[in-house]
Amino acid sequence: MNIRQKYSEEELRGSQMANAGRLFQQCAVSVLDTISHPEIRFNEDGVSQYVALYDEQSKHLRLGSEGKRAVEECVKEMKAYGAKRKYDCLLGISGGVDSTYLALVAKRLGLRVLCVHFDNGWN
Repeated sequence: MNIRQKYSEEELRGSQMANAGRLFQQCAVSVLDTISHPEIRFNEDGVSQYVALYDEQSKHLRLGSEGKRAVEECVKEMKAYGAKRKYDCLLGISGGVDSTYLALVAKRLGLRVLCVHFDNGWN
């Protein structure tokens, strides 16, 4: 049984056991909290380490025409690698909207994708 199904939100927020031995806290910027992410840490402003990680990683994003060229180059490389193979690439499918959308994008880009799903019991 999922912990959120067993207890009310109020009980979860007040339970140190549900919050990795500490009081409930939610990130001041995101929706992440001590219940869903027991390893989460917060700075003095109440912002989690994941926000800083996102800020750092987002510096490497390529947007606009630069991003489009980067995607085209990557697709070209995958197609060249897969030229004599049955598939150009492998894509893990969780069943959620993100991975499902990526499968659609890959198809629209003309990639021959082997989609893989592992049922770990959550289905």
